[in-house]
Amino acid sequence: MAFAKHRIIASVAGILAPDWIVLIILVVIVVLPFWGIIPKPKNFPPGPPKWPIIGNMFQMKTDGYTHRKMSKWHKKYGEVVGFFVGEHPVVLISGVSAIKEGLGREDLSGRLGNKVLQIMNNGKRLGIVNTEGDVWKEQRTFVHHHLRQPNIGKCSQETIIHNEVKAILDDIEKMSGGSATGYYQPVYFHDIFEGSMINILWNVLSGGRYERDDPAFKLLINSVNNFFRANERTHRLIVLFPGLAQWHPFAAVKYEIRSLCETLFSLVEAMIYKHKKTIKHDDLRDFTDIYLKEIMEKQRSPGTSFNDQQMTEICAEVLIGGADTTFATLTYAILFMVLFPDVQRKVQEELDSKVGKERLPSLKDKERLPYTEATVQEVLRLSSIAALCVPHAPLTTEQAVNFRGYTIPKGTRVHFNFYDLHHDPRLWDEPDVLRPERHLDENGRFFHHTIMFPFSGGVRTCPGQELARNSIFLILASILKRYTLRIPFGKPMPPVDPKPSVVLCPKRFEVKVQSRF
Repeated sequence: MAFAKHRIIASVAGILAPDWIVLIILVVIVVLPFWGIIPKPKNFPPGPPKWPIIGNMFQMKTDGYTHRKMSKWHKKYGEVVGFFVGEHPVVLISGVSAIKEGLGREDLSGRLGNKVLQIMNNGKRLGIVNTEGDVWKEQRTFVHHHLRQPNIGKCSQETIIHNEVKAILDDIEKMSGGSATGYYQPVYFHDIFEGSMINILWNVLSGGRYERDDPAFKLLINSVNNFFRANERTHRLIVLFPGLAQWHPFAAVKYEIRSLCETLFSLVEAMIYKHKKTIKHDDLRDFTDIYLKEIMEKQRSPGTSFNDQQMTEICAEVLIGGADTTFATLTYAILFMVLFPDVQRKVQEELDSKVGKERLPSLKDKERLPYTEATVQEVLRLSSIAALCVPHAPLTTEQAVNFRGYTIPKGTRVHFNFYDLHHDPRLWDEPDVLRPERHLDENGRFFHHTIMFPFSGGVRTCPGQELARNSIFLILASILKRYTLRIPFGKPMPPVDPKPSVVLCPKRFEVKVQSRF
């Protein structure tokens, strides 16, 4: 009787689900009676019971969003929580002191690597995201140093960002209908911002930018977006169950990932090839020229990690790492300006007073625009788009690392619970309210809270954070200087809840823009 019931369940599942889901369901049915005795590593941090095969995958999203479940597990199990994604152990670190300690520990600064990038590099771990130890230190130091410079090659950060700001303002005029129609049409900032940061980053890398309607630009946007598609649900199977990648139908996953990501790597390689043909070592144009010169200077140095493969990977990572995160933050910034019109008005008053009507805001204005800078910082806190950060891993030759009395086995993914920290009511009064004053001292000057980590922290802090901050500041300030933003008449309040994804991004919403001058 029981066997017949299992056959019925499997048959129904076969109709409703793909082969891999059927396989998981059948395995779970067989091993479910033994659930209570599934072992965990010795002295592993407390956490939810481990399910066979799937671990805690399904429990992670029972509240709709992973970051909300992580907050509940923090409250239930403590500052160090252990659970499983498939058979992979995961540790979640929450709370101010535990997060600061974990970010400061070099033995927790390792990486297990992104499988998609490893597939694209034939199993090699290159770049920054996928590496650790000496290679990572050499590459990160170089990238961090150059991306934070006011001038990258011949062009300044500000000029690069201003070029894109002008294109964004032109797009707003076109989409809204401009003054000829009284700005009648609603504006979708998702469409306005799509590709904006990609263009800024491409300019930094290559010394040139694309016009917004250039087919080559659309190809570049699609190629970067395809990387994120390659990391979506179906393709995560190769991460969760690597052994299945050799079986039908999983063997096709690697080829699908390659087909999605090859265009991006081909575009980067073509750009580098052109630079090799035209570089002048005494007149460096951009980041690519700077990196090529470094390869030349270190080619005789034993053990150097500077080579063509590393360069391709670094350029791809700059595009991938900066595009989606900054796009999501900018889109949230517009949403919050609509939802919190008093903040919008105060930013505009400061811009009118300190910048005036005739020019775009500049980076030199930052010190004179503390409320605007505090608004950007508050957007970063409230959105917390990198809710759990890119996972760390134990960096050790031993089998495990000890953290706060618990054993974290080698090969564990370590997440830091940033969203929970940035929304903790014990640290932030009314944490779901946009309140820039949190980031101003008693004299009205902007300051950085030591309990905020919008770009991660410790040695793994995002090397491009200064470029990202500058881009968000100049783009948001320029839009608010020219336009008032509000919800279109008769439309409901847009939701704050993000689209389910690794990077939190608001759902599409309409904005009514009106020229201020």
